[in-house]
This record gives sequence, structure tokens and C-alpha cells, in this order.
Amino acid sequence: MNTSAMIMMIISMVLLWGGLVLATVHLVKHPDEEDD
Repeated sequence: MNTSAMIMMIISMVLLWGGLVLATVHLVKHPDEEDD
């Protein structure tokens, strides 16, 4: 694997996991209480 491919893979992984962590933190801080 060349360098640019590894950089793109790392960036996409950071974006994916970063978004997942942000969504989890947001849900923990603001639970959806309107749903009965």
C-alpha cells in the first residue's frame, strides 16, 4: 500500500469513528425523551 492510500484510509477511519463518538456523546448528553 502506498503512502497516499494509507493517509486516505487513516482520514476516513478518523472521520468514521469520530462521527460515531460524537453521535454517542450527543445522545448521552441529550437523551431522546420525547419518544414514548
